[in-house]
Amino acid sequence: FPSHDRSLQSNLPVPHDTHFYALQKSDHEKLTAFFHQMQFHSLLKVEPAEPETTRPITQTTYHLINDEKKLDALLDLLNLANEAAVDTESSQLSNMGAELVGIGFCIHPEEAWYVPCNGNLKQEIIFKKLKHFFSSTNCTFYGHNIKYDLHILENHDIHIRSISFDTLLASYLLNPQHRKHNLDELSLERLGKIKI
Repeated sequence: FPSHDRSLQSNLPVPHDTHFYALQKSDHEKLTAFFHQMQFHSLLKVEPAEPETTRPITQTTYHLINDEKKLDALLDLLNLANEAAVDTESSQLSNMGAELVGIGFCIHPEEAWYVPCNGNLKQEIIFKKLKHFFSSTNCTFYGHNIKYDLHILENHDIHIRSISFDTLLASYLLNPQHRKHNLDELSLERLGKIKI
């Protein structure tokens, strides 16, 4: 076997210019792309955000539906849509016996509506109007793990007639090798957004 010199090499060139050792401005775009490519999702969460001046500004609008008039207007609007996203908030992770705390809707990007079941509007009114709406509308609904949302609504005798899509199932089909398919991971991986 050839012998290998394992001694420390001291004849390598060492930069003497102090600017060489100064911290450089990071290339956020390249670093983010690299983290996405390597699926370093936890590093994406801690990577400093881009300066506000370079980040594209998008206008988002969230509507709190806290009275009967607003709820009626929302259901009328949803009734005109072909398809809408739906998401329930519940009192526990297990769908068995979980109470509906609130429900969100979205029909196009950057705008959403949230109906709290613990706000100014009485639960009985919300449940009655949702039950009638879901049983009569031609709008179809999609969500992430929508089976869970169906269970939560059915706990209150509210039934959605038509489901069009489930992003959780789509994630499994597109990337069966991934271990995580939750909404936090997907929004970070696909949209570059960290959920609150």
